[in-house]
Amino acid sequence: MPTAFVVLALWCFVVAAAAAVVGLNSVHAEDALARRLDSLRSLLSTTPQNTEQRMNVLNELARAYQYTSSDSSLLFAEQAAHVANALGSTRGKAWALYHRNYALYNQGKYDVAMEVLTEARPLFEQLRDSNGLAHTLNDIGNIYKRREHYSDALGYYNQALVVYERTGNVEGAVLELCNMGAAWRMQGDYEQSLAYSMKGLQRAEAIGYKYGIVFASTNLGQYWMYWGNYDKAMTYFQRAMALSQEIRSDKYTGQLYYLIGGVYAKKKDFVRAIEYANRGVEIARTSRFAERVKEGYQTFVEIYTAARDFQAALQYHHLYTNLKDSLFSVEVQDNISALQTKVATEQKEREIQLLRKEQEIQSLVRNSLVGGVALMLLLLGVAINRYTIKQKAARELRDTNAQLADANAEITRQMVIQTEQAREIELANTSLQDMNSTLERQNEELTELNNEKNEFLGIVAHDLKNPLSGIRGLADMIITLDGLTEKQKQEMLATIVQSSERMFELINNLLDVNSLERGGTHFDATDIDFAFIVQCVTADYRVRAEQKNITLHYSSTADGGIVIADEMATHQVIENIISNAVKYSPHGKNVYIHVEHSPNTPNFIRASVRDEGEGISEKDMQRLFGKFARLSAQPTGGEHSTGLGLSIVKKMVEAMNGRVWCESEVGKGATFIVELPAKHSSLQV
Repeated sequence: MPTAFVVLALWCFVVAAAAAVVGLNSVHAEDALARRLDSLRSLLSTTPQNTEQRMNVLNELARAYQYTSSDSSLLFAEQAAHVANALGSTRGKAWALYHRNYALYNQGKYDVAMEVLTEARPLFEQLRDSNGLAHTLNDIGNIYKRREHYSDALGYYNQALVVYERTGNVEGAVLELCNMGAAWRMQGDYEQSLAYSMKGLQRAEAIGYKYGIVFASTNLGQYWMYWGNYDKAMTYFQRAMALSQEIRSDKYTGQLYYLIGGVYAKKKDFVRAIEYANRGVEIARTSRFAERVKEGYQTFVEIYTAARDFQAALQYHHLYTNLKDSLFSVEVQDNISALQTKVATEQKEREIQLLRKEQEIQSLVRNSLVGGVALMLLLLGVAINRYTIKQKAARELRDTNAQLADANAEITRQMVIQTEQAREIELANTSLQDMNSTLERQNEELTELNNEKNEFLGIVAHDLKNPLSGIRGLADMIITLDGLTEKQKQEMLATIVQSSERMFELINNLLDVNSLERGGTHFDATDIDFAFIVQCVTADYRVRAEQKNITLHYSSTADGGIVIADEMATHQVIENIISNAVKYSPHGKNVYIHVEHSPNTPNFIRASVRDEGEGISEKDMQRLFGKFARLSAQPTGGEHSTGLGLSIVKKMVEAMNGRVWCESEVGKGATFIVELPAKHSSLQV
């Protein structure tokens, strides 16, 4: 017994000492970063406005916050860009754009980050800044990697690696090797992943590059996790964790916590697994690293499934799916595709301009050659003529004049030939211009068709793929897992039904939009009681609103007000407007629904729906009724939005000679207003 006590005491001493060393290193790292941030902020407070020094300090602050606070990094980057624009500094603007992109990428706003990179890249090329260009190529590769376009990502990583190695930037080369290792692993080629990650680790260790060691060690830990060697994976993760805390990289510290939690889950130590995963998600959420939060949710699904706590696994599966939907929405994919199309179009225009210049040069050379030949012939004729005059006697004068006449005739003939050639060249140039115009028009048509194709494919790939993936996952759990209670099965089946309804709603909306755009929807104009329909829809939605503790208030000063409209279409319009109000209102709020005669035009009867939500920004207002519009506001109860409802509403209302619009102020809710022609109006559907 005493021996056991001594062993236990020694073990506690070793653990405490190790914790003290790690804590001391963390404190030193925090002190170093805090001192650097304090120094920069102090310098900023004494730096005059709109000066190059202030611009440089703001860019340094944006860079210093990259791995700890994406919000702070974004704020300082935007301030740096403002000063750079005021000074007309291309270099300051390029780096401010780069830092802004990095913060947006960490927050999961991939389409906006791609737009910023598209603006920054030509600036770095103009400055001949190889380091900035390589950084930009690397981050474009990162966005492609997150979109699961691994071949494109590897192509950009390879371009960045070439630039880094040409300029002798070893740290940059290490990061590209590690990025390529991660891309190969995500693509499923673990041998390539191991080769690139080991090469990156060796180079990082050779120069003492701690961030590179963290990146490479994290890759290698995930490699050994895949092959089931959990002890070796833990060794790499713990090494990476110690260095990540030392350099204060919250981006990797959060990730390593939930990766280590995953290792503990494999070892059936679920208490530690949940503890580490919770810590990782908390750090990622606090620092606003959206992709890390999503990966943390997926880790929880794996932990609770292994622990046979299927209720908790299902909850985290919902969180994972909803976050993935928001990061890879149709609008995000469309924005990125549009940027790619824009870059390709600009490249094509530059090629056409170069071709035109080459043709102009060739035409000038041809004309010069023809003129030169004619001039040489003229000079030669004159020389021969003068020589003949001097050498010949007066008796040969007549013959000389005849020769001059022949020479003049030849010159005239050459000039005629030159004129014909010039006309042929002009016709060729005109034909080429017509061809270029035709090509440009065809390119525009192809671009438009490609955008429509991408839009449709984006819907199928994301708004249908994710619900189908969830249905399949839950069905597999019901089939393969033993010991599920009846309650757990019912909850999973309920989720499957909800996902199916979500897909059914999207398909119906797509069919409605297609029918409206083709003119295939017929509206039956009849006399209908507008207030009665609005009151019925309000009653139908009370139960759904009560689930979120939302109160619907109905009132009318137009009872008996008859409008000329299609009854089914009117019902669908009001249902969509009230559904949106409930969907985007916080819990415990009110929605006010009122029917009245239009105060502006007596020929219309109006229905207004006012909520107490967060309101709609000016930017979102511009695309509110557009097709597939995904706005910055999110449903407050995890509901799904197809982005098609308001587009259908607008088409239906206008087809019935009505009007629909929205009035909103950010922070003060939104009011949607629908007006339909009254019975005594001369307007008809």
